[in-house]
Amino acid sequence: MSTAARFALLAALTLTAAGAAHAQPKVNYVTVGGQLIALPVPDGFLDPRSVRPATARTIDAVTPVDNRNLSYLVPPEDLARLESQARVLKVEISKQYEDKDFPPPAFEAFREDLRKSQPPNMEHVRIFDETRYSISRLTIGAGRATAASLVYIRGKVLYVISSAAGTDPDAVLWTQAMSHSFVRLILEANQQPVKD
Repeated sequence: MSTAARFALLAALTLTAAGAAHAQPKVNYVTVGGQLIALPVPDGFLDPRSVRPATARTIDAVTPVDNRNLSYLVPPEDLARLESQARVLKVEISKQYEDKDFPPPAFEAFREDLRKSQPPNMEHVRIFDETRYSISRLTIGAGRATAASLVYIRGKVLYVISSAAGTDPDAVLWTQAMSHSFVRLILEANQQPVKD
């Protein structure tokens, strides 16, 4: 089975399993520049700050200083090794853009910037998923597989990251599948269509 076929199958299974286990995932709400944004928590994930408040320091340390962390989620089994960020889903926004509302053509400019930018020291970079309101790029390198997505919600451009330690096929597949399903959960929770 090709990697693309395995990714499609895993993404479908992830979405199906999430839908079968619970009709609606838990949803947290955060205000971003006056807009209320819904951020779902996929089945099998939790915010470590809800279990161990001291983990907020670790989350602050791994959040770029120019960004505001809106959501940080890990599987419960990764709670003890939070510093390694073994597997993580997170949502951030650039502090400089938080109070700005961007019209749809401006999101197209963000999309093109993501296509053109080349992160340093990465072995593999490619766009792997796209909807009218999102674009996702996979990077593999420095011991990690990371899917960085731009998601356009109510005039805001969110950074949605799915990341796993390792560069083996399982880490890459997990990263892509989780990114695919998490981006769609966010779009659906904010009533953005996922199909054109």
